[in-house]
Amino acid sequence: MGLRDEIQADIAEAFDTDLADAVNDFTLYHYERGGYSVATGSVTPPAETSTGSRGVFDSYINYEIFNSAIEPTDIRLTVLLNEIDITPRIGDKILQGTDTYRVIFVEKDPADAAFILTIRNPETK
Repeated sequence: MGLRDEIQADIAEAFDTDLADAVNDFTLYHYERGGYSVATGSVTPPAETSTGSRGVFDSYINYEIFNSAIEPTDIRLTVLLNEIDITPRIGDKILQGTDTYRVIFVEKDPADAAFILTIRNPETK
């Protein structure tokens, strides 16, 4: 078992125990744009796929917001890479309970064990 696998296993265990009250289930809706192939003359229709997962929804602190594109109502969502079937992209939709968010930034942590998403509820503007 490599270091990344150990980190993911430790965090998953924390999600189940110590962090259980901070972990929330969500659904990620991922969108693929359609396209046109000049060579074949065929059109690929747009597609939407979804997957359920869990993660920690957290707010940003003032010094992270200051002088950046992060807004005070944006949320940081941490999701383990091995617990999500789809790689999130900017523009994807997150549904958590009755709240809907748009993914506005995607990064991986330095250990390559988790996605860190910045999500925004368009209704809070």
